[in-house]
Amino acid sequence: MPEKIQAIMSGYIDGFEVTQVSLLLIAVITILPACMMYFSLVLNAKTNRILNIVLGIFHLIIGMVNIIGTTWYFYMFYGALLIIVAILIVLQAWKWPYESK
Repeated sequence: MPEKIQAIMSGYIDGFEVTQVSLLLIAVITILPACMMYFSLVLNAKTNRILNIVLGIFHLIIGMVNIIGTTWYFYMFYGALLIIVAILIVLQAWKWPYESK
């Protein structure tokens, strides 16, 4: 999106200043799904269930924020897909047993 490139070059994105802290926060948010794949293999069932529900809801909110007010198709697609996947993760985690068998 052309106006986004200019905003980034000016040091602001959507009214927020681009700093090391803001970029670190974005990096943490975007790496969480990859971490969750690993955590799903190594954590016990109860912790895994809670983490998937909490982070699924968190990403559901992110998807909703991404889709609000956008007119760009790729943002609509990305936001809708993120919402659908987050809902599926939360529903699946909700059905998991509290303990491994």
